[in-house]
Amino acid sequence: GFLGALNGSVMVHITKASMEKMNIKIPKNLDDQRRVASILSSLDRKIELNNKINADLEEMAQAIVDKMMEVIPYNVNIMNPKGIIIGSGDKRRLGKLHKGAIEALNNRVLIEVYEEKESVKPGVNMPIYFNNEIMGVIGISGAPDEVKPFASLVTVTAELLIRQESVFIERR
Repeated sequence: GFLGALNGSVMVHITKASMEKMNIKIPKNLDDQRRVASILSSLDRKIELNNKINADLEEMAQAIVDKMMEVIPYNVNIMNPKGIIIGSGDKRRLGKLHKGAIEALNNRVLIEVYEEKESVKPGVNMPIYFNNEIMGVIGISGAPDEVKPFASLVTVTAELLIRQESVFIERR
């Protein structure tokens, strides 16, 4: 079966040899083929839209951080879906992996860090969602009880901008 054809321990992949052994049924009815094609096209459009939004988020990240830091007295970071810092009040951190973001991405919840250890600073890390998918993480440094309300505001702002960008992209 399909699952038996998968290889790999950390990252699953399908080899050419296992694909050649698969028996794939193709619908004979033209209407069924068209329905399958329509579903696949719809998935392609969704993937393309998400890729464009991710690219736009990377462009918007530093601008969002800069604006937010004008009004809140804490350092703000924005991380992409891989946990890499793409916007920061501390420009030296750009391009670095953010451990708190990784935890927020893996657990899909707000992460509060109360004690500084290694390269992890106290603060909160909150996932940014669009269409039930995590698009990134907002991190704000400081005492979690103090910065959590700010993280909520920055996250809502980022989600609204992503939604607005999505509408703009779809209309183009």
